[in-house]
Amino acid sequence: MASPAPNPLTVAFVAAHPRDAARVLDRLEAETEGAFAAALPPGTAAAVLRHMTPRAAAACLSHMGEDAAAAAIESLETAAAAALLRRLDETRREGLLVRLTPRVQRSLRTVIGYAEGLVGAAMDPLAFTLAADTLAGEAIGQARADRPRIGQLVWVLGDENRLAGGVDVRDLLIAAPEARLGALARAAPATLSARARLDAVLDLAAWRTTAVLPVLDRDQRFLGALDHAAARDAAGRAVDEPGGDASSTVLALADLFWGASCRLFAVAAPAPRDAADDG
Repeated sequence: MASPAPNPLTVAFVAAHPRDAARVLDRLEAETEGAFAAALPPGTAAAVLRHMTPRAAAACLSHMGEDAAAAAIESLETAAAAALLRRLDETRREGLLVRLTPRVQRSLRTVIGYAEGLVGAAMDPLAFTLAADTLAGEAIGQARADRPRIGQLVWVLGDENRLAGGVDVRDLLIAAPEARLGALARAAPATLSARARLDAVLDLAAWRTTAVLPVLDRDQRFLGALDHAAARDAAGRAVDEPGGDASSTVLALADLFWGASCRLFAVAAPAPRDAADDG
């Protein structure tokens, strides 16, 4: 039977401790965990799904209502969302994809096209890019408008989306406003093929000087960027873990909550007085 909607205290605990909540949900039946996750705010549901094993998270996603599941996917990083969507049957996957914003839908379709374990499956296809003839002053304005996507580098693209290089955000801020990005761009220390194996690129010397590398297709067109930490997460992501039995999501999380609370209260409480002190 599906769990009742979580109360505000439980939701607050899950938001503060998504990893602990994920450990509980990993042990539940898919219908139960799906009903519970669907009742959470999208960002909180996404945080929990991110920490669940892919098998359990995909099962949870398949038992959430499509609107709730799509909202959670929108809040996930592209590689993490793609890893879950790959594990759904085609009908369910397509039903969720069409509910996403066009930009996120396009990026997920791109990433899902690559098998897990490849660079393309872990890259961020929404990495911030601008054309080589963009003026530095214009670039700063666009970066501010798209702040969620901006990172250490602005990737500069020439004709046919071919990589011209990258501009460090700090260099962009001190550049003359009329300077063109093509003139400011510096070559990346390395480029990655989208079809390369993740485990083959994790220890490249280029990672010593940068946290992000560009990903190119066979024709050297820019596809996205790969963050080293995200690459390690994707390469080490667990595929399956055995499940267990639990009767209620709310009760299991309440157990977790009160266990943590009792430990806090024990630390904060004053030491008991001896009986001889009374009177």
